[in-house]
Amino acid sequence: GLVSREEYDYATLYTTLSDAVLTIDQSFDSSFRGEFRSGVAYPDPQSLRARSSAVLTSDAMVCGRDLRLDVELPGASRQPMRVVLDAQLSLAPTARILAPPGRVLVLTESTDAARRGALERAGAEVEQVPTSPQGMDLQAMLRRLAELEVNELQVECDPALAGALLRDGLVDERAD
Repeated sequence: GLVSREEYDYATLYTTLSDAVLTIDQSFDSSFRGEFRSGVAYPDPQSLRARSSAVLTSDAMVCGRDLRLDVELPGASRQPMRVVLDAQLSLAPTARILAPPGRVLVLTESTDAARRGALERAGAEVEQVPTSPQGMDLQAMLRRLAELEVNELQVECDPALAGALLRDGLVDERAD
């Protein structure tokens, strides 16, 4: 695999195009609150969300689990923008991630006007991103987020997206 089981349980990585933190959490929910592995303290995902401009995920994470990806800390007054990579616009217009509060941006390669309209009526902003031979152009996606003034991006994703970010050389592990 791309990452070991221990790394898959929880890994913190940083992209080269912006201060983006990539979190791979085996539980795929917000129940993880940080722990120590190999003498390294992993930060609380809720704290990472709270300080981020946006949270990036994939349709694979959202569709099967109906996640919201909110900051659930007491006293949290701001929610980061939620960004969903959804190549074929498979996200249901009833998905919890689309419900207020907070802005939701769906990035896609699909040209399906009906599905796009349904998501927009549900409150999402939908934008097409360029494609590459491997699928959506992840560098173009990160450039778009930078244009939207996303300066810190929390990425909570499935192994496929994590692997794609690693494959495209967009992730560096940084020891803090």
